[in-house]
Amino acid sequence: MDPLAFHREALDVARGVVDKIDRPQFELATPCDEWNVRQVLEHIIGGNRRIAGNPAGDGEDVIGDDASAAYAASADGAAAAFEAEGGLDRMYSLKIGEFPGHFAVLARSTDQLAHAWDLARATGQSTDLAPDLYVTALELLQSRFAAVGRSTSFADEKQAPPTATAADCFAAFAGRRA
Repeated sequence: MDPLAFHREALDVARGVVDKIDRPQFELATPCDEWNVRQVLEHIIGGNRRIAGNPAGDGEDVIGDDASAAYAASADGAAAAFEAEGGLDRMYSLKIGEFPGHFAVLARSTDQLAHAWDLARATGQSTDLAPDLYVTALELLQSRFAAVGRSTSFADEKQAPPTATAADCFAAFAGRRA
């Protein structure tokens, strides 16, 4: 698996979901405990900006008037940072600590996919998102958790229903109710 291609695909999936969100949906609850749609958007946009070296200032509105444009700009910046010469070798600051790019790119990819699912679910969009990508993401999380344990960033695994999509199975493993 090419981690940079995986990251780009994850960003594209999230972008597709974000592009379908209307401002009146910002206050909807999400499966991500204690966060509404706006807060998840702020998280994924802010995380992308941090990777790109453009972190938000205290109290800065990272969404502005156009969530789609804000997400697209942040995604392009994050992708450019990882894809730059030495981008997978340098250190990045994630919410869970400082990590080299080869780890950070996969962590950010699975984060984008988890929150794309959260946003799709919260806003009534289909959660049948990029099945092959979500199968790979599930394998990555399973491998990571087997090696270092489940981090506090993820709730306990939930049971996916028998009719679950690949993305639903990933979400259930990541602690969401599918």
